[in-house]
Amino acid sequence: MRKFVFELDSVLRLRRQQLQAEEGKLRALLAERRRLEQVRASLETEGTDAAEYIHAFQSPSVGDLRALASHKLGLQAREKTLAASIEANEHAIEVQTSTVIRAKRNEKLLAKLRNRRLADWIRDVDRATEAEIQEAWTALWNRS
Repeated sequence: MRKFVFELDSVLRLRRQQLQAEEGKLRALLAERRRLEQVRASLETEGTDAAEYIHAFQSPSVGDLRALASHKLGLQAREKTLAASIEANEHAIEVQTSTVIRAKRNEKLLAKLRNRRLADWIRDVDRATEAEIQEAWTALWNRS
């Protein structure tokens, strides 16, 4: 009997490697989103802490209030930049998710084709084996 050979095995391996690479890129984007969300939370905490610090004084000076206002402006600028980064990251995640879905579909189609061809090969091998057994039994019966 001949060994089962799927002519597209190398393509299937390539598709699996591509899928793993695309999933890795998606994981990296998701990790970046988590990091950006942590930075956002840190900025919110920083703004609250600064305001609480200044308001803890019985009578904050004008300089303290100006410093707080400047700090808030700086925070707002950083938050705006961060919001743009988060938006860009979300878009990249959407695009990468679509890429991963396509890669999964491509890999799955080839895997299904391989399984179908393997099932056909097994069926052909079973038929050939059955025919050989039938021939051997008929030859043995005719000898007797």
